[in-house]
Amino acid sequence: MCTIRSKVGRVTCSQILKYSALITCCCVLSGTLKAQPADPIPPPTTPNTEITNLNSAVGYVRAKATPDECWTGLGENTRWDFINQQTLWMPCGAGQIPKVDQGYIWGQVRVGNQIFFGTFANPQCLGPLVNTTPQPVVLDNAWACEYQDGAYANVNGGPLPPALADYRPPRMYIYDIPSKTIRDITPKLGGSPPSSVCGPTGTDPLCTDLLWNTTIGIHSATSYVEPTTNNTYVIVSGQALAQGGQNSINFFVWGITENRWVGKFQLPGYADMRHWLNYERVLYGAVFKPTPTGGALLRYTGNFTVIPPSTPSADNGYNAIPACGTTSTAIPPVGTSFCIAFQDVGDFDSPASEVVVAPAGSLDVGRIFVGTWPPSGPNPGNVVGGIFMGPVVPAGGLTSENAAQWTKVWNAGNYEPDPLIKLTYGTGAMSFFNGYLYWGTLNPPLASINKFFQTYGQPADQQTVATDAVQANRTAVLFRAVGFSTGSPTINLLYGEAMLPVYTPPVELSPGGWALAPNNVPTATCATACGVRALYGQSGFGNVWTNYMWSMALINSRLYVGTMNWEFVAYAYAIKDNLTLPPNLPVSPADFGAGLFYFADADHAAIPVSTNGVGNFLNYGVRNIIPYNSTTFFLGMANPMNLATSGDTNVPGAACSVAVCRGGWELIEIGP
Repeated sequence: MCTIRSKVGRVTCSQILKYSALITCCCVLSGTLKAQPADPIPPPTTPNTEITNLNSAVGYVRAKATPDECWTGLGENTRWDFINQQTLWMPCGAGQIPKVDQGYIWGQVRVGNQIFFGTFANPQCLGPLVNTTPQPVVLDNAWACEYQDGAYANVNGGPLPPALADYRPPRMYIYDIPSKTIRDITPKLGGSPPSSVCGPTGTDPLCTDLLWNTTIGIHSATSYVEPTTNNTYVIVSGQALAQGGQNSINFFVWGITENRWVGKFQLPGYADMRHWLNYERVLYGAVFKPTPTGGALLRYTGNFTVIPPSTPSADNGYNAIPACGTTSTAIPPVGTSFCIAFQDVGDFDSPASEVVVAPAGSLDVGRIFVGTWPPSGPNPGNVVGGIFMGPVVPAGGLTSENAAQWTKVWNAGNYEPDPLIKLTYGTGAMSFFNGYLYWGTLNPPLASINKFFQTYGQPADQQTVATDAVQANRTAVLFRAVGFSTGSPTINLLYGEAMLPVYTPPVELSPGGWALAPNNVPTATCATACGVRALYGQSGFGNVWTNYMWSMALINSRLYVGTMNWEFVAYAYAIKDNLTLPPNLPVSPADFGAGLFYFADADHAAIPVSTNGVGNFLNYGVRNIIPYNSTTFFLGMANPMNLATSGDTNVPGAACSVAVCRGGWELIEIGP
């Protein structure tokens, strides 16, 4: 989630709350740097501190992002002003505080006793930028975004456009579960780069791989076993900078046996990959297409039978990771380098984010389901995010012949009655549990009100603006269904609203306005305006600030669900802009932070493990849930509060399992 700051066709902070959302950005950074060790980014800490406020569980913070830069003030910072690792008791100069750029654990996968994960830096500063002018913001003891005031902005002699001036390259780590240790494997240049490249005043003091430096966070991760050698590889990906109007995905491959990065490749024609599925020894990935409305399911067709040698030298920019991939879509691919290769086996009307398969014992066994988001840009066809069902996967896996054999079996309009607001819903986390497909929604804060104002115009009266914002606001919803392949699925609304505000535009002398209308959840013979009541409770597990059902996983015969919660973000902006929040958007510091819940079976409501950030109220999202054994699992947390590193950042009444809660990603272990 990233903060939107704009006065062009968007809600400004003085009008209503701010909001954060993800986008594309990327760059190669350059500048000056004070004296530093070989790697100016310090290693993460491994505090192993116990989380004391969980329900029927114990937890430990196993790893935590560390501050990496020094912050002086808005417009006063310098490039590559890394913290001093030699004097950790005083890592920054007088008048400065440490800043922690790495905010999310994003792509994450477990291989044996090791967890591989990549990060995303300053996500709160990288928001939708079409027809917007980002404005710098500093929220003391919370976070800052500099944009055109930043040292990396090209208007200040830096390499980046102002909208992307807060970008930093991601990091990559291995956490070893038995030893509770962490290793930084961020790809580096090889050979003997001169100080003009990797030195303190070089063009890249981080000395990181050049393709890595054009990667917008590590968004996905999976493992693959090469049949010819039985060696295991970890494949990670991230969105790349659009070059010449062509979007791409950057892939990197780590060899477990080789203990190094063995290949990389930039795949053109697709914009992003978020989740993988391994089914019957075939890998699939849900992707965005670069067109405004495109999405696809890609089948991995590559192999690691032959890995090119690593030959870093001055001639190739000291590249230590060989290019290993092809754009060939044949099976097997054509060419000489096959590490990364795909074939399109599913085409959708909007970006594809989630992918799951119906297991044995379910009515839809052997079918893959893909969740989609609404288009990120113009949407002239009014495409609605939803769920697609594929054909029964044939022996050997899906191929390009199956690409057109997908059916849209659900869309947000099957719940949301407002014809405009339904265009802002995305499909959240998905999982099969006890024969049902469970799925949630993504409801970006203020996305619906911005859509509303773009369509109907923005009122001059600020009270009307606030009223419209409250009426248009939507909280994440949770569903389950069984029998999509029968043509008559049974759909249950688990957490949601029977009635929702719907806007009627003014017509002639009629002023228009908001009125409650029944939801469109189908039941029996009712297909629309059914007003079905939720089985277990209101939207967002009863918290109006829950905007994303972000993660799901099956552990010990339970379905765990992790959420995203923007209540602290709203609270911080309300204080900054001296706003009074409306009564139906109550703020309770005790509920700041993401939620973690589980379903013990298909007959009872979810049980909370944590409703306030899993020990740290600044943790606003549970990005990943990684099973380890029958009773233990790990959480990858999102916490982009980059200035919450010093002083008393605690909010009275907010949950904090340590003396003072800090910003930056966290890796958390949960046990019984």
